[in-house]
Amino acid sequence: MKHLRSLLFLVPVMGWFVVALPAADFVWTGSGGANWTNAGSWSPIGVPGDTDKATINSGSPLVSTVVTIQQLDLSGGTLTVTSNLNVVGVFNWTAGTLAGTGGTTAIGGGATLNLPGIGSRSLGSGHRLLNNTNGLIRADNAVTGQRSISGAGLLENHGTLLAETNVTLLFNADLLQRAGV
Repeated sequence: MKHLRSLLFLVPVMGWFVVALPAADFVWTGSGGANWTNAGSWSPIGVPGDTDKATINSGSPLVSTVVTIQQLDLSGGTLTVTSNLNVVGVFNWTAGTLAGTGGTTAIGGGATLNLPGIGSRSLGSGHRLLNNTNGLIRADNAVTGQRSISGAGLLENHGTLLAETNVTLLFNADLLQRAGV
């Protein structure tokens, strides 16, 4: 389902201008099947696009084609990516698993992966979490304590890892491939 991203107006005195409409918020229900691109698996019905927000609280969505999203909130379930999932704005990862052999979840340049709250996140075997140049992985100190990413996947960092005051950021010994800043 295509979403109208902007409206073009004719204003007699001022000329033409474009007004950006706010991005849509989609919540994963899984009722239409496991595939990310199945409109019936989201509420409201539709498929999140590159300016939208997708929220996954539970279930097991599958990304099997290249997907670009503005914001992703993962607080439960297993998000399986066998292709590429590109986050170009904000990825809030509270809990849950990123999985998918051969898949990559990429934090774009200028984008942020937030690890809010105390808890563990899992990076499944064969999956790659890529923090691109100028990307940020951030463990904030709104709640002090430990944040961790465990699993047999790969965290490839070309950007910045930031653990704020009173926060411990833990990775499996074999998880982190290359540190940026």
